[in-house]
Parts: sequence; C-alpha cells; structure tokens
Amino acid sequence: MSIVTELRVRYAETDQMGVVYYANYLVWFELGRGSLLKFAYRVIRASTARELQQVLAEGETVHIVCDASMQKCLMPERYAAPIRSAIRVMDRDEQGEMVEQE
Repeated sequence: MSIVTELRVRYAETDQMGVVYYANYLVWFELGRGSLLKFAYRVIRASTARELQQVLAEGETVHIVCDASMQKCLMPERYAAPIRSAIRVMDRDEQGEMVEQE
C-alpha cells in the first residue's frame, strides 16, 4: 500500500536561502506514519515544467507492539492480517526508481 501526503513547504521551514532545514523531513515523515507498522518514507520535490521529480530524503522506521508491561509481543491477528494484505514490497530498478516486486 502506498500513501501519498502532499504539503506545501512553509516559509518558516526554510533558511534565508529558501532551503528546507533538514530536521523538517523527520516531521514530514511523521505525517505519513499512521498507516502501517513498518514505514518507509520518501520526500520528493514535485516535478515542474522545467524539472523532473527529485528524491530529497528517504527514511524508515520500525514499530513494535507491547503488552501492558511494555514487553514486546506479537500483534493480534485481527490487526496483523489486514496489514499483511495491504503491504506492497518495493525494490529499486537499474535507474534507482522504486518498483513493486513481483
């Protein structure tokens, strides 16, 4: 499953040269985090008439399920099954572009 979240870079997120401060990428990763338990992120500059899309940052986080005593445990099957069915395994082609594995 792929989730796309679009946002407009705000002036406060840039420096005097108009470049986004790197720590903002982590904040933006968090915007997409609520959809699965393992998350891969890519921040992409949208294409314009003069420029192609450009990957600006990539990251990945892994989340675990804990019991009441904060010990790692298996996710209940009623949650795990729908997540497994929604996961799409991605890889990179020769040009470095993300493609779905077959």
